[in-house]
Formats: sequence, C-alpha cells, structure tokens
Amino acid sequence: IDTFRIRLVDFGMDGFGGGNDTEADYDFEPAQGEWVSLDIPLEDFAGMNLSDVSQMIFAGIPAAGGNVVFVDNVYYYRQETLAGEQMDLPVTFDEPDVAYSTIDFAGAASEFVTDPTDPANTVVQTTKLAGAEVFAGTTLSENLGGTPNDPGFATPVPFAPDSSIITVRVWSPAVDVPVRLKVESSTDATVSVETETRTTVAMEWETLEFEFKDNVGGTSAINYDADYNKLTIFFDFGTMPDEDATYYWDDVEFPGTTTPDDAVPMEPAPTPDVDQQFVISMFSDAYDDVPVDTWLTSWSAANLEDIEIQGNATKLYTGLDFAGIETVGPNALNPEAAEMTHLHVDVWTPNSTTFRIKLVDFGMDGFGGGNDTEFEIPFEGLAQGEWVSLDIPLTDFEGMNLTDISQFIISGIPVGASTVYLDNVYYYNANPNSTSAPQAGVLSAFPNPSAGYFTLRAPRVMDELTLYNATGQIVGHFLPGSEQFRIETTGLNPGVYIAVAVSGAQRWVVKMIKE
Repeated sequence: IDTFRIRLVDFGMDGFGGGNDTEADYDFEPAQGEWVSLDIPLEDFAGMNLSDVSQMIFAGIPAAGGNVVFVDNVYYYRQETLAGEQMDLPVTFDEPDVAYSTIDFAGAASEFVTDPTDPANTVVQTTKLAGAEVFAGTTLSENLGGTPNDPGFATPVPFAPDSSIITVRVWSPAVDVPVRLKVESSTDATVSVETETRTTVAMEWETLEFEFKDNVGGTSAINYDADYNKLTIFFDFGTMPDEDATYYWDDVEFPGTTTPDDAVPMEPAPTPDVDQQFVISMFSDAYDDVPVDTWLTSWSAANLEDIEIQGNATKLYTGLDFAGIETVGPNALNPEAAEMTHLHVDVWTPNSTTFRIKLVDFGMDGFGGGNDTEFEIPFEGLAQGEWVSLDIPLTDFEGMNLTDISQFIISGIPVGASTVYLDNVYYYNANPNSTSAPQAGVLSAFPNPSAGYFTLRAPRVMDELTLYNATGQIVGHFLPGSEQFRIETTGLNPGVYIAVAVSGAQRWVVKMIKE
C-alpha cells in the first residue's frame, strides 16, 4: 500500500451515534517489506475527544482487495516520566523519592503491596495468571513504550569477572520453583544475559542468589563490557500454570560478591584404583574408554567445555539445567552382560545443591520402541568446593533394564545455573572375585553388524563361547578350542546379541548386531 490510515472514533460516553461522536484520521506512507514503528502523539488526531475511544479503524490506500498489512504491538502510552528519581540498584521499593514502576507481560500481573509479614515494608506482588505464557514476567522500569524508550536503571549493573551476582528476596507458595532473572540493555534487547535458580522454601521469605556467570544453557554468556541496565524476573519459568500463583519479591541488590579463589577445583579428581578388567569406562584417564557418541546432545540445556586440571582431562558443564550424554546403537552399554555392579562418577561443584543422574535403556530397539526404561537418582546436599565420589549400586536404578543403556543424563539445582565438573565416569564390578566379570573391549567380532555370520577373535584359546539374545536367553553354546571361531547367524532373528567367551579364569564379552 502507498498510504496506511489509522482512524480513531470516540463515542462521547453515550454509545455510537449519540450526536457527540468525534473522529480523526492519521495518514502515513510506510516503507514496504520491513517493520515500521509508529509513535503518534494523540494530539495529532485533531478535534477529537479522547475520553471514550471505542473504535480504531485501519485502511489502505489505494483501496484494493489484495492489500496485506501485518500489525503488532498496538498500545497507548504516556511519555511523561514518573515523579521521583529514576530507579537504581539496590531496589527496596521503600524510598519515597524513587519512582518505582513495573512492566508486566505474557500473563504476569504485578502491584506494589504491603509485605504480608511486615506492615512497615513495601514489596511487589506478582501473580502468574492461569494460562499465562511460559515466559510471563515482570520488568523493573518505567513504561515509556518499550525498547528503546523504557529507561530501566539509572546506571548499568557493575558486573566484573569477580563480581557477577544479583540477589532478590523472594516469597514463593511452593518449593523448587524455577525463578529466572534477566538483565539487558534498555536500548538493545539483544544485549542480555539470563540465569536461573530455584526456591528452597515455601510460604516464607528467602534470599535467592543469581550468578550471571552461569548463564542459562542456550542463552548469551555475560559480557563484562556491556551496559546491562534493565532487569526482568520470571516466576515458574517454563510452565504454563493451570491456576493463578502469587509470589512476592523485594530487595533487588548487587552485593558485589567476589567469587572466591577456590570456586574452581585446584586438583584433579582422585585416581580410580579398580582393575581395568573389571571396568567399563566412559570417561577417565585411568582406563581405556568405550566410544561415546556425544557428551552434550543437541537437546541439552547446558554448556560444555573440555578442560584439563593439572594435565587431567575433565568435563566442565556450566549453565546446567540438564545435559544428555549418549552412547547409542553399537556403542550402547550393557553393564549387565559384563556383570557390572556399580556406576562411579566424580563430581565437583561450587554451587549445585542437588545433582541428578538418570540412566535410560532403549530396550535393544532404539528410542521410543515401547520398552524403554529409565530411572533418576538425586543427590541432595552435595558437598561444594570439593571432589565427591559417587559409587552407585546399579540396583538403585529401580525397575530398569541394563542391557542397552543409551543415555546418561545429568541435571542440577539451581536449574540453568549449576556448574559441575565431571570425571571418572565408569561402571565396575565391586565383587570381581565372586562373579569373575567378563572384560569388554578384548573379544572382537567381525563383520559387525552382519547378516550371515560373525567371526570372533580372542587374545587366547577360547574354552567356551556362549551367545545371548537381547532378553538374556542363551541361543548358542560352543566349545571353540581356538582363538578364532565363526558363528553362523542365518537362523537368528535380526537384533542385538552378546557373546561371552571363557578361557581358564578369564572371560570376555562383545556386543554384535544381526541385520
């Protein structure tokens, strides 16, 4: 269109056609093929009352049935500033000379109220309304029409490498509610950083710390040269509630907390001492590792960095909500066939209060085949600032198959803000003398996958060779008497099979795929 017309119609407080209706047009020649922002002084609608604006009419010139116009963000706003000084940190909501103001969006509703626990204190009451968007939130700023007009704080948050925490006092109706904090530039919304933590108490006040070094996975990292001068809080981020939920918040402060020198591990994880032949290692300098497809799946919410601590390889996860580690297909682990009894993980964290490990077994037919099993174990009250060795009996993963472990998922609290160092991830047999566990990675099979046969090769003469199917049934038993033996598979159904070879006191295992 050449001209875009906006007409306002005021009904004069007595309905349409009462004899005192007023109207006026505003014509604008827009650029085509791009968004155009119109900020129109209401005085430009000349000769109008503005006390009962009941109609807004859009028109395109020249008039044509094929005109196309996209319209968004239609609102009225006032440009005058509030009486009082512009907000700045710390924000207490109690200073009489400060112009406190909030901007709600996407289903949040906020107002200044008396603290329900202290009649002398003013706080913000924010209700996340039923059906609100998952990102419903509240911004601390005077509302002058949106970016780049909303001013935010008078000065930027003085972030520095050794000082990047903001605290907020919060009252939540429930425990373990994710609370996200975002800071951004008031003039450029693309300049932002987000972090998240969770409430730890219900129906009482607590001070939550938001460490902006630990940005939420998938969001921008902190930039110490940026001017972050506008703050937004999101309660129960990521959830669309079925009913209203009310939160209170107060005392937004930048304490200038300095990250202590021991916030990173100064020494590597302890060196494992389990014999290699009783271990299936995913990640450890102490052992030969089995193949792992990825230590950070595409659907993870975290950042991953491979680092070294005194020359020892270590996995560093930051901004951790959850991270998927996958060993799928031929790489899937079968600790049960290898008679493993425990999972070992070494963890170091400066801030995670709860660390979770979930195992997922695909049931030999890939993800979602209807027989997947999984179980998650939380470790609460994890010691911080030191290496913690977790030795988890596999029986603690209740109700799980352990023949096709394809996913190893870690997660942490605070959600989206946990920092976790990981090392020495391996399965092991805690009772090797009693079970004589077979050693993985020694017995080989080729071709693998195969449609017709497998040739198995061992480092020494095999006395016995047993073939198991995916359900653990024996489908073949042989006495090779040699280091190499061929198994015909034409009579076997397609799927995953496990071969266990015995030579004296030694046992070896290999996984094979029949096509």
